Amino acid sequence: MADSKQYSVGEVTTVVVLVVSLAGTLLSGYLLVYQPQQRIDAAQATNATVVSSNVDRIDRSNERDRFRPNITYQYEFDGESYTNNNYFPGGNQGAEQFSQPVARDRADTFQPGRNVTAYVNPDNPNQSYLLERGPQQTDYLIVAVLGLFAVVSGYRGLGL
Repeated sequence: MADSKQYSVGEVTTVVVLVVSLAGTLLSGYLLVYQPQQRIDAAQATNATVVSSNVDRIDRSNERDRFRPNITYQYEFDGESYTNNNYFPGGNQGAEQFSQPVARDRADTFQPGRNVTAYVNPDNPNQSYLLERGPQQTDYLIVAVLGLFAVVSGYRGLGL
């Protein structure tokens, strides 16, 4: 009859930490790097016209206020008219925030009536954006740090 090995709490904890770390690394890589790049690769460029351009204040209760350009534009895609205000792929919610002068400078480059290029999701033409901005260095850094944490925790915990 085969002997069944008893695993210590430390060994089980190590395996759990390793699995969770690897899963977090994969999920972060998907959300921060792969998915945004897929949006950019799938988008189709189309002509758009700026309707309005202003700056929104982002309330950050205990910190300095930050600002974000708010550019509304209209475009046609497959014979239908659309209006949107997404500055970056994926929307403006997690988009960069700036000091007021920088946000104003960015908004001023999109004067009402100006013709610009909008990038449209062909599967859902309501989704569009103005600036092609893919994953940033910090996104890659986050994924790399999580991956390193997974490797180190596995290495140390398994006694390799």
